[in-house]
Amino acid sequence: MPKDAEAERLKKMKKMSRVLGINIHQVAAMLEKQERAANGEIDEEEETPPAAAAAAAAPAAAASASPENDDPFSKFMREQNGGAEGEGAAAAGSGAASSAVTAKPSAKKKEEEMPPCTVLFIGGTDWTALGRRPTEGDILCPKRLLSFPKKIKSVASGPTACHSVCIDVQGGVYTWGRNEFGGLGHGDTAPRAHPTLVAALSGTRMKQASCGKTHTGILAENGTLYMMGGGKLGQLGLGRAVESCTEPKAVEVPGGTVEKVACGAEFTAIIDNRGRLLTFGSPQDGQLGGGTTGEFIEKAGKISYDLVLAPAVVPTFFSKDARTKAIEEFRGVELADIACGKSHGVAVEKGPRARVFTWGFGGYGRLGHACQDQELRPRMVDVLARMTHLKVTKVAAGAGCSLAITENGHLFYWGKLPNAPRGEATMYPKIVEDLSNWQTRSVAGSNGALLVAAETSTISWGTSVAGELGYGEEIGTPRTSTKPKLVNALEGLTVMQVAMGLGHSLLLAEENEKSQAILKGLGECVPFEGEGGGGGAEEEEEEEGPPAKKRRGRPAGSSKKGGKGSSKKGGAGAKGKGKAKR
Repeated sequence: MPKDAEAERLKKMKKMSRVLGINIHQVAAMLEKQERAANGEIDEEEETPPAAAAAAAAPAAAASASPENDDPFSKFMREQNGGAEGEGAAAAGSGAASSAVTAKPSAKKKEEEMPPCTVLFIGGTDWTALGRRPTEGDILCPKRLLSFPKKIKSVASGPTACHSVCIDVQGGVYTWGRNEFGGLGHGDTAPRAHPTLVAALSGTRMKQASCGKTHTGILAENGTLYMMGGGKLGQLGLGRAVESCTEPKAVEVPGGTVEKVACGAEFTAIIDNRGRLLTFGSPQDGQLGGGTTGEFIEKAGKISYDLVLAPAVVPTFFSKDARTKAIEEFRGVELADIACGKSHGVAVEKGPRARVFTWGFGGYGRLGHACQDQELRPRMVDVLARMTHLKVTKVAAGAGCSLAITENGHLFYWGKLPNAPRGEATMYPKIVEDLSNWQTRSVAGSNGALLVAAETSTISWGTSVAGELGYGEEIGTPRTSTKPKLVNALEGLTVMQVAMGLGHSLLLAEENEKSQAILKGLGECVPFEGEGGGGGAEEEEEEEGPPAKKRRGRPAGSSKKGGKGSSKKGGAGAKGKGKAKR
């Protein structure tokens, strides 16, 4: 084959891979079979492979985006399906120069078949100073955490959290990090340098956790939700606002048990056993999805917010046509997965449609609707809904961005990282071109960075607070990256799960014969054990805004007239002036 024709064929294959959501090896096999069928070498009535089925679905998705519909979503779909090649094709053409190298996809592993794993840690361990001032004892290269008597099956933190959680194979919970409001659940407010078993939860098997700025949610296998930590904005869901709760408290969920919990900075979202979305905490930017910010004028010149102090069902989801502004409402939506950023939420629907919905603060396109508007109710992400050949199975969020993983491992991203090239935001979901032929297994976001586990590699990019991207300790090694970059120390390891908090990262690496030497070579994590505890300024906020406003609390469903809950003890306003907490 002439070189020009070969280059053109490769270009076509890369574009098909990106559009159809399949890897380049599957594209090659599909094209080969089509050519053989055209030459009469095979029976055209053979069973259609999945890749060909995806190819057949693509034109239908493209048909919904006609040239007359010149809104951003339609333009995107035309570009992806053979119209203008745009930036995406150019990026795909230069993908070979990326530090991320294409590898053959590995077999998927079910959660219930979790192999023995080692917990790895990267980033800051000076918990009092982390995110506030220069830190000591930063771990710049992944190290092993050896503080666990049993094997660990899950790791968790959150984009604004300076603490973390691990759950072992028998459901035991370990927490460590900053603890100024008791978010570690040990009955006090002293920080912990090492993972420490939460004694109050002993005897109850736990399965999942999430961390907010000062609060923590732990979910039991029986569906009971436990909350602990700071609760002055109602984010604990206990029916009242409390300054702190230093031990886990069970939350009453109306009409069911809980399947998933996700914590934002000052709010919490859960999915119950019926697939319903319930939220509680501060509604200031619409992040509760209930249709309001809760803002009201308490008296002349004084604005307050109605807090939602107990889990409240979000009944209505909707879609909005970008061109005509027509709105269609949905009720009875059942959710499969959920994630929270600093002040926004993202969720994916159960079933074959797997629609993605976002709500809350919309700055820098983090909601994926090609605008920066707030959304007070969950709104369908149009771009992903039109890609009918792709099925989203998992969602994740950083403080100012959102992510989605498809069934075949493709990663979509929208929003903004602080060091984005040319300072540009991604206003609607786009595939991460440097990883377009990888099988993404797990992804996590923090205040300004992302961490991805794909096949036998780990990739990170963004800004670093305390070396949490894991690029190494050598002098001159950059701590940040504007594009996806391999974490070289972890090359060859199968990382099953990743989690990120503010200034730190956690990874769950599979133990096997091949990985033993790599894991041993990483060394043991030795955290900073200086003075800890309270004090210090607030973390640096992400965006400038109006002065912080006072909130008042009320139980979910109560009227403003009947359930103020605005006493100084229960519903005081947030601290800090001159910056909005988004």
